[in-house]
Amino acid sequence: PLRHKDMTPFPIESQIEAADGLIRSEIFRSVQARKMRQAIDGIFAVDKQAQVAVMGDFNSVVRDTPFRIIQGEFMTHDDALIFPISYVPIERRYSFIGDYGAKLIDYILVSKSLESSVKSFNILNDALVQHSNQPPVPSFVESDHAPLVIELQ
Repeated sequence: PLRHKDMTPFPIESQIEAADGLIRSEIFRSVQARKMRQAIDGIFAVDKQAQVAVMGDFNSVVRDTPFRIIQGEFMTHDDALIFPISYVPIERRYSFIGDYGAKLIDYILVSKSLESSVKSFNILNDALVQHSNQPPVPSFVESDHAPLVIELQ
């Protein structure tokens, strides 16, 4: 939300104010994704066959703009990144459980030069529980995301 000088948020009282907040959020996330893509492109500018892995919480599903920016829009290009999700059964393809159900928002993407080195890829979501903004012990906040593990040969 927009904030006062003292950093307290302005109240959101209408649908249009909520819409404006969502739009700002999408713009910020897309700009952050572009900075990541720029860093990736910088690596490929030096070495077109660089072995690159990009991983983390994208807070984005695969069809969303931030994911598409980081992965690359043109999958036929050598600088596009590959998401080795085919190693994971469909029913296990989630890394977060929130108010809207289980979603995949965490990723490990690899360059095409690393793709043949992927031996396995797993999402360790057996112990994952629905995210809560109210942790049981305020001094300890457990991760609400499942670990992703990739094994390269």
